[in-house]
Amino acid sequence: MRSIGERVRALDLSLFGYVLSQAYPADRASLLGLHGACRRRYGRFTYLEIGSYLGGSLQALVADPDCTAIVSIDARPGQSPDDSRGHYTYHSNSTAHMLELLSSVPGADLSKVTPIDSDVSRVTSESLPEPPQLCFIDGEHTRSAVLKDACFCARVTDGQACIVFHDRDIVRRGIGDFLEYLQARDVDYVGYPLPQTIFVVEIGSAPLLPLLPPVRRGRRAERAVWTTASKLPSRGRALRFLLWVWEAALASQVAARRGARRGRKMNKAVRRRGRRFARSARRGRRSARRARKLLRTRRKAIQVRLGAWLGTDPRS
Repeated sequence: MRSIGERVRALDLSLFGYVLSQAYPADRASLLGLHGACRRRYGRFTYLEIGSYLGGSLQALVADPDCTAIVSIDARPGQSPDDSRGHYTYHSNSTAHMLELLSSVPGADLSKVTPIDSDVSRVTSESLPEPPQLCFIDGEHTRSAVLKDACFCARVTDGQACIVFHDRDIVRRGIGDFLEYLQARDVDYVGYPLPQTIFVVEIGSAPLLPLLPPVRRGRRAERAVWTTASKLPSRGRALRFLLWVWEAALASQVAARRGARRGRKMNKAVRRRGRRFARSARRGRRSARRARKLLRTRRKAIQVRLGAWLGTDPRS
């Protein structure tokens, strides 16, 4: 059986198979890539998550001994504002339920999980066991909340950290505000997207990007454009907005191509089934003709035998 480190390096998505996760498969692969890069860069690291819900994104981390501490900050609302969907409802949203689900993960060490049922405005750096190297923001999907969560992550790190945003298409304005926040304070950082809805902002001089699995880094030209765009001051908002639009159009095009391929496959399947049905119908007609011919033959034989028994000619 492979170790947890080997499974993380292999981007084994079965690590997310014990608790329901709201992330796309490509998002999970990107998170595993960042997880593995942290292992390679730091050896042992601390993880901070804002917005855990059921704990789907924590599954690989609670089972990894190299992740020494996990802080889960979640106010646990029943309903949360959302810039795209208006409001989003969370069912059975409690820390006890999350820990119960995570206990089903093989090798899970729940003793290193520090749950904080609060908003980041009520949390101080002293509440954390140690400064985190990897932060994941998936809380309230509003512009102001995303900026507040990201600023909190930047404040509690020790100047070297990776801040990861989920649903970048929904929270893009909050991400843009955070990039301007870093620029105003002359913070050394780099920003880039990862499949499918992940956006990464790395603070410090030792980024994880070179350590990510090559198949998950995206195209080199795209990374270069995003890295440049993330460095632009407030006048670069237009370029960042165009990049968001371009990514959305590209995603729509990819979805359309997938839909077209799926449609072609379905058409082929229907045609194959139609051919099978036609062959079955032809076989059925042949069987019916054979049955009618056999029936006529047997009827004539019965007539002949009956005529011989009565002493008459059945043809008369």
